[in-house]
Amino acid sequence: MKKIIFSIAAIAVVIAPVFADDLWNQQTLTSNGDFGYGNAVEGDLTTQTFYGVSEVNNNSAWTINSISLIAESSSNLSSILVNTAVLNVFDDGATDPPGGGTGDDPTTGTTVNVTATLDNGLGTNPYGGGYFIITASGLNINLTSGSHWIGLTPNSTIAQNGYLYVAYNNSNLAGATFGDAFRNPYALSGDWVDVSTAIYNRPDLVYGAMDIQGTVQSVPSPSAMAFLALGVGALLLNRHN
Repeated sequence: MKKIIFSIAAIAVVIAPVFADDLWNQQTLTSNGDFGYGNAVEGDLTTQTFYGVSEVNNNSAWTINSISLIAESSSNLSSILVNTAVLNVFDDGATDPPGGGTGDDPTTGTTVNVTATLDNGLGTNPYGGGYFIITASGLNINLTSGSHWIGLTPNSTIAQNGYLYVAYNNSNLAGATFGDAFRNPYALSGDWVDVSTAIYNRPDLVYGAMDIQGTVQSVPSPSAMAFLALGVGALLLNRHN
């Protein structure tokens, strides 16, 4: 009986738990809070549709539950009508943004439900309206360890919400290396462009205000694996006896 208990305990130790975590958080504003880049599928003016993505680096495998970002409108609004968004997740490779060619097509992203909530704590944007937290929940996306480009682009209309922008911040809170990129497949060349240098010439503003929530799995340590092997051996020996 002791041998059986020992082997079961060994197996239980090695099964990696998952931990709820704030996986990637750049969600803050600049000191003056007036920077942003176009990031919306504008249903009533396709030439003003822009897809923004941020580089995300994760050392462990993630399960992403929610993604949120800070958005602002060019109109003086205290509420916006946004119910869905296009979610894009690209592996970071030679054909990926920024400036990596047309290998990653944001127009083929996944449409997800979102909420848009006014955050009074962020104050008033330069257009006189508020800042909104746009959140996609219940995603359950399994992301392998490595480097990826992730973007959440709201489906909107200029007539309803004005031009929507994603807020910048100038603090590298989550370890970003290359910053953000955006793509307009309609009016521009169709290639990804580095936002901070190509558009604003502000290399200090390269971190989109995005937050990723989810779980990260703990990788079993070598000692835990050895413990598992010992427990399995004990179980086999017990069955033999």
